[in-house]
Amino acid sequence: MSSIFDYLEWRGDLDFSAAPFNPVDNIILSILAYYPWEGIVGGPDSAKTIALGDASALLLSALSSGKKHLNMRFIFKDDQSRLLGAIRGSARFSKIGLRAFINQIDKKTEKQFAALTCMLGGKADSAANAAANAAAYIAFRGTDDSLVGWKEDFNMIHTEVIPAQLAAVRYLTEVTTHFRGPFHIGGHSKGGNLAVYAAAFCEKRLLNRLHHIYCNDGPGFNKTIVESGAYKRIVPRIISFIPACSIIGLLFEHGNTHAVVESGEKGLLQHNPFSWRVKRDMFIESHAVNLQSRRISKALMNWLACMDDRRRRLFTRALFDVLNEAGVSSINDLTRDWFSYSVKIIKAITGYDKETQDMLAAAAGSLFEMIKNEFSPVMKLNFMEAFSAAKR
Repeated sequence: MSSIFDYLEWRGDLDFSAAPFNPVDNIILSILAYYPWEGIVGGPDSAKTIALGDASALLLSALSSGKKHLNMRFIFKDDQSRLLGAIRGSARFSKIGLRAFINQIDKKTEKQFAALTCMLGGKADSAANAAANAAAYIAFRGTDDSLVGWKEDFNMIHTEVIPAQLAAVRYLTEVTTHFRGPFHIGGHSKGGNLAVYAAAFCEKRLLNRLHHIYCNDGPGFNKTIVESGAYKRIVPRIISFIPACSIIGLLFEHGNTHAVVESGEKGLLQHNPFSWRVKRDMFIESHAVNLQSRRISKALMNWLACMDDRRRRLFTRALFDVLNEAGVSSINDLTRDWFSYSVKIIKAITGYDKETQDMLAAAAGSLFEMIKNEFSPVMKLNFMEAFSAAKR
């Protein structure tokens, strides 16, 4: 089965004037939003644009010298570095102009936001690009492994609008003033949610230039947003992809249909876009979402429906207080040493009242079961049994 790397070999010699932008291009550019482009790509206030091939070479050099590091999230693994090398040799991608990179993590407001603008015609300051009014792809980053980012995601269960969504609207409004052509927007995971939200609530004048909104296994919204006129007006432009074992992409309300994509991974690891199967310039579609994924997503939504906003807020606050008390600073901490952290988390949970203990233990137990099953099957710890023993 082919992947995006096979696509780069097959289509990499044709620029966008010879072969139009397609969904596989979208997933590649959405992945780029995860990279640490600080010091290489200019910020939103800078006129600096750099070719993607040059930027990739600089980042690879910085990585090899230890000046930068890739946050090797469990969904990406070593494919992040491999993609940079493949892009450098691609005529289709190496000339893309990168600009307006932003990366914000604010613990006080519980915001994790990053975005990148990709000029498909090349460097935005080139005469040829300006004359052609070349299109752009605006990529929003999904959740990184910072605890702040995951806390913001959890805030979505009790808050209609999160800070990253408002930042996405501001970013879209600002960057589109610096070029004249049409544009696509998109992202992976939470990045897809941000792209949809930014499109729905941006200035109406921008919709004349907006072609497609790509949501790649991103969560939905609450019912109020999905039923709003602002959301409904952009639904025809949303192109949504989820893998067969999607969990994140089935959460909350969606006002549009999904295309289901085949993946080379199993279970939660299908969230990894590098695993999505490709045929020529399209994803290979699956017949339907996996039944187990539907059951898990439905169970999560039913669980949330049983709590009012106050209890959801209390649960979220208590959950992340426990993680902080246990010394967890990133999701990678849990995947690297989940056994050790589970013991610390159990100890922290026992300090709460019985109702909060039960909620937190159930949530943490489900989390560690998923981690154990997906990443560390050799580990045999039963979280709920350990928690019960700790209380005795």
